[in-house]
Amino acid sequence: MDNKIPVLSDLKELKESIEVHSGNYSLVDSNSIILFDPNIPLEIEEMFDDSFRVTIRFLIEKDDANPGQHISVNVKTDTNTVEYLCLNFDSPFGTGTVKPIEMGVFNEKKIYIHFWIYLLGQHDKVSRKLEYSIWKER
Repeated sequence: MDNKIPVLSDLKELKESIEVHSGNYSLVDSNSIILFDPNIPLEIEEMFDDSFRVTIRFLIEKDDANPGQHISVNVKTDTNTVEYLCLNFDSPFGTGTVKPIEMGVFNEKKIYIHFWIYLLGQHDKVSRKLEYSIWKER
């Protein structure tokens, strides 16, 4: 019996061979990330094919003047960047989208993102966890 430990390239090939669907949508990417620093924006670079890359940026800020959670979206077409400003996402139970948000259109198919952000730890010893899924129309 061969008990070799899979290498990263084996795992990447395995991931690429799995297809996930929900209704009329296909999963493009999904991940769970604990941020290196909870106060620095997170950037995800997503390749939709060899010719198109989009940067997804999450800015997570506290705004004591405006209670409650808010998401604002800023699309920068010159840099292919979609920026999500997430205000007051400071719950240990998480805060995020309850329905996917449309990011744009690629090859005549709509692209959506769904995400949830958690504040981990207490007081001045905190980190953040971000879970996301990117979907496209089938």
